[in-house]
Amino acid sequence: MSFKVYLPASEGTKVADRVLLDTDTRKNDATILIVDDEAIITSMLVDYLKSLGYKTMLATNGIEAVAIVAEHKDAIDIVILDINMPLMDGCEAYAKFIEIKPDINVLVSTGYVSSCETQEILQKGAKGFIQKPFKMDEIKGKISTILRSDTQA
Repeated sequence: MSFKVYLPASEGTKVADRVLLDTDTRKNDATILIVDDEAIITSMLVDYLKSLGYKTMLATNGIEAVAIVAEHKDAIDIVILDINMPLMDGCEAYAKFIEIKPDINVLVSTGYVSSCETQEILQKGAKGFIQKPFKMDEIKGKISTILRSDTQA
């Protein structure tokens, strides 16, 4: 059995001449600081974000993250911040971030559904929230949204 499919000819551009664009057509040259104590998450995020063209930095706790933000505040475009970490949690780290760079873009990430800390950080100005476990296309969308809103501000 065989099938024939007839499609109407297009009077527009040839299919070969069309370019499929991502929702964000800018080059992904932003720098993202990933702050999380779970090695599997940081490893996957670093690999994925690098494959999209982003530069990445990594901290495994709030103390490391604050030091990185203090040293590289002008280079960091977004911080993906876990809430529950050893040594210094995300809430404490966020408070220090905004002392260093008041307009810092922070995407909060946690596995806890109703975290008071998450709501607190969002009310203080964090740019977004993503629930763990998340899909990579979800994080890509959140990052794109934050970067677009940052350039429009």
